[in-house]
Amino acid sequence: MKLFYFFLLTVFLLIFVTSCKLFRNFGDTKIVYIVVSSTANVKDSVKHDAEIIGQVCKGDTIYPIHTHMNSVSFDYNGKKGWVDFSELEKCRIQGKSKVSNMQLSETGNLIADYLKKYGNWKTWIFWVIAAGSIAVVAILIVIGKALENYLYYWCTVEDFAYSKLPHFAAIIGALFSVVYMFWYETVLKAIFVTKFWWMPSGNSWIDWYLWSASLLGILGLLFFWIKHLYHYHIRGLIVIFYYTLTAIVAFVAGLYLGIAVLIIAIVLLVIYVGSSLLEGIGNSIGTEWKGTSKKDQLRKEEEYRIGQRQEKEFWERHNSSKDD
Repeated sequence: MKLFYFFLLTVFLLIFVTSCKLFRNFGDTKIVYIVVSSTANVKDSVKHDAEIIGQVCKGDTIYPIHTHMNSVSFDYNGKKGWVDFSELEKCRIQGKSKVSNMQLSETGNLIADYLKKYGNWKTWIFWVIAAGSIAVVAILIVIGKALENYLYYWCTVEDFAYSKLPHFAAIIGALFSVVYMFWYETVLKAIFVTKFWWMPSGNSWIDWYLWSASLLGILGLLFFWIKHLYHYHIRGLIVIFYYTLTAIVAFVAGLYLGIAVLIIAIVLLVIYVGSSLLEGIGNSIGTEWKGTSKKDQLRKEEEYRIGQRQEKEFWERHNSSKDD
């Protein structure tokens, strides 16, 4: 029960912190460089006599990889190119995903803006949607079970079991959440620029990852459709329609839940590591203090023994002088 309360407190803490405007602005800020010259040469190294591999034009946005001396490097057609600072103007932008060299289509930009607004874990609305989608999926699964109980009389198999399509869709959503969280812009590029869905043409492993996850999702969907038709015959179309809609919601819930679990896991890891370090420092200080106290105790015991010995010697001399 204590673990549950700790988990709940962590969620509320994340909602509170990520609702802070200052935090959102800080996390969504990026340094870029804008070309201010009419044209600027792109070189293959920082050397003065380096080979020119291309040019950038006025107004182009450069996302820096490294800076060295008076030059900045960036990704130029799959190669590392260098441009002199004198040709550029440094800018700090908000909403970095909205400024991109990917040249998304109009639909792509709309979807990217939607994801940025409602799929950003740094905002409170993300956590509300995550909790709401999970609740909706739970309700839809309960209704789906009632629907299957009603259609059970026409079921053609004895090993009856409720559909696991929503659970499967949630797992696929969780698979997408991993790359979406850490490689957001690369995912957008794979969807709207290189268009991975037929056969990945880019060299990025993310294209192949998304393609494999999507293929797994499609095959799983077909499997459940065929299974429902086999179980219920023509009435299986009702189950297929209902659970396909439920699977869409479950996919979204899995996507949000996957990101939320990753964030919470990172926060818990930081808390655990921080508490372990503090505990180690505390134990070290405690051990040192105990060691100091033990030394003081030994010193006092030694002083007491010396005092006892001196007192004994004094009385021995005193008794000896009386005898004389």
